[in-house]
Amino acid sequence: IKDFNGAMGDYNKSIELKNNYAEAYNNRGNLKRMMSDLNGALDDFDKAISLNPNCAEAYNGRGNVKAANKDFETAIVDYNLAISLNPLYAKAYFNRGYLKNMWKKFDSAIDDYNIAISLDPSNAAFYYIRGCVKNEKKDNNGAIDDLKKSIELDSNNAKAYNVLGVVMGKIKNFVATNDCFDKAILLDPNYTDAYKGRALCYRIFAETEQDPTKQADYIAKAEADEKKAEELSQKGKS
Repeated sequence: IKDFNGAMGDYNKSIELKNNYAEAYNNRGNLKRMMSDLNGALDDFDKAISLNPNCAEAYNGRGNVKAANKDFETAIVDYNLAISLNPLYAKAYFNRGYLKNMWKKFDSAIDDYNIAISLDPSNAAFYYIRGCVKNEKKDNNGAIDDLKKSIELDSNNAKAYNVLGVVMGKIKNFVATNDCFDKAILLDPNYTDAYKGRALCYRIFAETEQDPTKQADYIAKAEADEKKAEELSQKGKS
């Protein structure tokens, strides 16, 4: 369990002892952002930048806060500044790519993800997000490669299995699709979309199954998953 309060106390003490310590403000800003204190985080990143205008990490952190506040135009300016100060800053490329993805600038987003991955090739999240963008671009093979790589690096990401299941369905590999949804649900038993996807697989299996007993079993499994998905959807609305 992360001790946010303990860490906050340490950063506060560091700043009390040395109030011109840009790194301490930057670190406290990151912590405040993680604790959803976005205004406090913004103040700390501003202070870090005023003390050290060459602190790429502070620009990246401030960009994250602005993005969380939906101030996307100025967020990307901060990511650009972070990259100009440190052209080897993988996370800044990734964060900038994420904004471009939101704006449907998929090719430009992938360019940034490519650089981020070249700088940090063991980051599972980078491959996962790039795989999602390739899925949006209907690059099924590219999406599959990235999602499999992401899972290889982090086998506990239910979302990666779910998106991989969706892409496998697009190429009509429904056995693989079903397996992916199984794994997504195993990792996250409350994953509504995975239940919906698996139910659809069971419906497809039922349509092609010649054995009446097996067909009935597939239909029963589909109905159970559809019921579970509906329950989760209603729970999410309450």
